[in-house]
Amino acid sequence: MAVQVFVPVQKFRFLPAVAASVAKYNSPTVQVAGRLARVPALAGVVCDATLTAAADPDILAAGDIASWPHPLAGAELVRVEHWTVAAEHGMLAGRNALLDPAERRPHELPPYFWSDQYEVKIQAVGFPARAHQLEILESSPDGDRFVAAGARDGRLVGVIAFNAAKRLAWYRRQLAGRPGYDEVCDAVLADEKALGARVAAR
Repeated sequence: MAVQVFVPVQKFRFLPAVAASVAKYNSPTVQVAGRLARVPALAGVVCDATLTAAADPDILAAGDIASWPHPLAGAELVRVEHWTVAAEHGMLAGRNALLDPAERRPHELPPYFWSDQYEVKIQAVGFPARAHQLEILESSPDGDRFVAAGARDGRLVGVIAFNAAKRLAWYRRQLAGRPGYDEVCDAVLADEKALGARVAAR
């Protein structure tokens, strides 16, 4: 049975795809017939910042399978297996597919992750695992809600929040500008919306 695949490019606007590779619950290797087989299997599909495959400018990757250089990771290749990143990738790759490679936009949004563990909502943004130091910058008086930030080479690279969803949104906006770590600490101390016990003293 033949199936026609359409790619969303704008609200209520779809274009037919010449070819599409869709996988669910698979390892991020590329072993597909045809042109895709020329893409290296190591680390998924190696892409540039615009999610264009390094091996072929006519191939774009999105989601778990894409490895691309992220500014928060020092432009090193990263591969992120989280829903939000996959959705953002898909929208950008669809738009970039309509453009000449020289006109395509990069994916630079900080990656986001969450997990609900009973009464605790754990959220993370950026790349906390890359941090050389991790410290709590703000906390509720009872300690049930807090935000910990990670720094590397003097810059904020990732944030982890427990039961502090509203605060995490503020940090994600900060990460998009790749600020200095001390600059973020000072901003937390001056922020009236920060959690009650601010511990980012300098």
